[in-house]
Amino acid sequence: MTLSKDIFCAIATNDAPALIIAENDLAVAFLDREPTTEGHVLIIPKRHADDILDISREEITAVMSLAQHVAIILRNILGYTSVILHQVNGVEAQDIRHFHLHVYGGPNKIQHYYQQFGSTDDLNKALLDTMKKMTQE
Repeated sequence: MTLSKDIFCAIATNDAPALIIAENDLAVAFLDREPTTEGHVLIIPKRHADDILDISREEITAVMSLAQHVAIILRNILGYTSVILHQVNGVEAQDIRHFHLHVYGGPNKIQHYYQQFGSTDDLNKALLDTMKKMTQE
């Protein structure tokens, strides 16, 4: 396990801002800042775990419980007909060396959805609007 604090550790301890959709005792789900689609969520264990080989069974269960909750929101609130779960492992594959599961709607995803916004302010407003929609359930 890596001992240095990464951005996901900071989010898990409320030391960094995030648009949180849901959480439980062991995991937290929040909107991705570079979403593939509207409602693109990242789910992390609150305790640092580098990858799938480092996360406990209890933590992976907590992550998957949130993934199911987010999938229901994506279907019921945002109207997606399918949900994609995406998770990668290893130093070469992870932008942030902290286990994280991507959950987003499909199949009609817009590649790099976040790039359609003219400014960071526009993207941040869209993310905030999405969070409000997703947490009203």
